Amino acid sequence: MAPVERQVVTVVASATTARPSGEIEREARHLGISPAATRQALRRLAARGHIDRLANGQRGRYAVNDRLFRRYLEIQACQR
Repeated sequence: MAPVERQVVTVVASATTARPSGEIEREARHLGISPAATRQALRRLAARGHIDRLANGQRGRYAVNDRLFRRYLEIQACQR
């Protein structure tokens, strides 16, 4: 996974429920990731199956529903 994608998936996994893409973009902007890069990373992560996209018109809501993958991300964050 690219560094930007790692940061975006961490932002998505930080919530327990699906979050709108605009909310994810705002939080990623605080990490120094542009909204365009965030949208691209969300599309790539959803296409690979790392995150789930719940359609909501043009804008989607994203979540990490796999509990094992969420736990892996938590462990990785603690090790840094």
